[in-house]
Amino acid sequence: MTTLVLLRHGETLLTPGRRLSGSGGSNPGLSPVGRRQAQAAADAVAHRGDIEAVVTSPMRRCRETAQAVAARLGLSVQIDRDLREADFGAWDGLTFAEIRARYPDDLEACSASPSRPHRTRYSAWRPGRPPCRR
Repeated sequence: MTTLVLLRHGETLLTPGRRLSGSGGSNPGLSPVGRRQAQAAADAVAHRGDIEAVVTSPMRRCRETAQAVAARLGLSVQIDRDLREADFGAWDGLTFAEIRARYPDDLEACSASPSRPHRTRYSAWRPGRPPCRR
């Protein structure tokens, strides 16, 4: 039997400000707090044992977290491009308050239709444009 252990990346400089950080933005690395979190996660995963592979998104924050874990385990990091973050377009780097102020109609359109699958909304995203524009 295979067991999959999922680990979220550590904090970036955008995290404390609650700013969106997708694949189309600045691609921030870990903050000092995030590096400490990655080391703590590496220790916890190592304590768990039986880890055979470390696979990560190409996003910098994810690679840095995965590298801390892989180094602790004596493994290499495998990058899977299909694990990358969504591209938030013009929303990347903004807080929800900023999005609400700059793109109120687009934000409303994104959250107004619970019956419409997110996949459909995401497929319309274009770099430089707000997501969910219809």
